[in-house]
Amino acid sequence: MNVSFQKTYQHSFGMFSLKGQMLSNAIQAAITVGYRAFDTAQWYGNEADMGAAMKNCGAARADLCTAIKVKPESYGEADFISSVEKSPRDLQVDQVDVLYLHWPTADGNIAPTLRLLQLPPDNKLTRNIGISNFTA
Repeated sequence: MNVSFQKTYQHSFGMFSLKGQMLSNAIQAAITVGYRAFDTAQWYGNEADMGAAMKNCGAARADLCTAIKVKPESYGEADFISSVEKSPRDLQVDQVDVLYLHWPTADGNIAPTLRLLQLPPDNKLTRNIGISNFTA
């Protein structure tokens, strides 16, 4: 993930497969070498661990960029907003900086989910929205 963040170009440090102390150690090492952008996904099952690690990493929240990816099972109207509300709670933040759709829908009809993706900024759940792992 590359995002424009606080007048600098950031490369994000991904949390795939990291949990517990290993995740905490990784965030601390990343902070030490200059990372300030971190991403995770609902599928990874580590948002609460990431939230705890970021809270204790020594960097101010205002200096960090947090990104999450919504899992496709939550793309339906009944589940989308509740899943997006859960992620910031688990991350221990008021809002995330970037909210992504993790993958395209299996049937290829992404229009309904793209409409839902536009709601979280209105609800102040995220600052930015995007898509991840979509091909042309």
